[in-house]
Amino acid sequence: MTHRPRLFWGNITFERQLEVTGNTPSRSLQRLEAELSSMWLAMARPGDVIYSPQGVSKEFATQLPIAREVLWWDGSSPLPFEADFIEFVPWGWSAAAVHQARAWKCSVVAPPVDVVRFSNSREFSAQQELELSSQLPGATTLHSMGDLRAAVAEWSADQRWVIKANLGHAARERVIGSGSSPDDSIVSWCQRRFTQRQPLYLEPWVDRVSEVGVQWDIPQRGEPRLIGLAELLTSERGEYCGSRVVAGLEASWKDAIHVQREVMSRLQQLGYFGPVGIDAMRYRDAVGEAHVRPLQDINARLTMGRMAWEWANCFQSAGRWLHASRSPGPLAVSTSPEALGDVPVMHRTWWIPEGQRSE
Repeated sequence: MTHRPRLFWGNITFERQLEVTGNTPSRSLQRLEAELSSMWLAMARPGDVIYSPQGVSKEFATQLPIAREVLWWDGSSPLPFEADFIEFVPWGWSAAAVHQARAWKCSVVAPPVDVVRFSNSREFSAQQELELSSQLPGATTLHSMGDLRAAVAEWSADQRWVIKANLGHAARERVIGSGSSPDDSIVSWCQRRFTQRQPLYLEPWVDRVSEVGVQWDIPQRGEPRLIGLAELLTSERGEYCGSRVVAGLEASWKDAIHVQREVMSRLQQLGYFGPVGIDAMRYRDAVGEAHVRPLQDINARLTMGRMAWEWANCFQSAGRWLHASRSPGPLAVSTSPEALGDVPVMHRTWWIPEGQRSE
């Protein structure tokens, strides 16, 4: 072995862990984390360990060349190395991640959890958008129902808007409404969070043209490094469906990258180090004029876009990494097992080289 082994732990419920200390994922979320454990193959090197609590079949563990020298570990037996020699790599550094690493007596090199929480908050991203003149027109912070009603009072019936929680990202922890009068379900959703003294963030719903996840790495010392870009493939509701990695993305998003580089420096000054993924979006306003929003989402953690970029490196080709319950085409390569613990995997992932069509 020529490198220090790493133990990958996929706490994809990361934002929930930041929001509530000691939060235990539901069984369905634990199952989702287990089903997605195979994504770590994209980053793993020979000798690394992937935590997979529900096991992986020998067939899957040997079907991909990159999987043959990786250890799948379910936590029921001792680690094959001295634990403190193993570098612990979580999806994101929550208090739960630090606790788990220490429980397994792994090496912990992590930024302060309060810094991680703030770096992932809407509070931080809204502040950066305001200071860097990239905020959507009409976007505002809400602290009460009075703030919400005042913010939408002049909106027409056909104007849509979205309210996002402080520690929610992508299509999670948000509600969508329209016009000047929020319905009862939105009122209830907001009131629960205001009662907990959580700020909320209102934005206009815009006509999305395209989105890209820009992947960065911030070292403890030295300049932040641009890793690569992955185009986001989403549903009409903004739900993640996969990522596309192709040449030329960096040049076409250079203005957004310029803004994001400043944010990387600010994150480093706060004390954060590690992976960061920032989503940028091209959109059209009400009169059809095109704009770029460079700070759509700031994720101070690993992201699915980063995993897609790593899969492109593994397969040494441009292509799409798709999340789907069934194969998206005859030439798709499965990057996840068919079953875990004799139970079919519902959240499968697939790699399709560029130029090959999905169904």
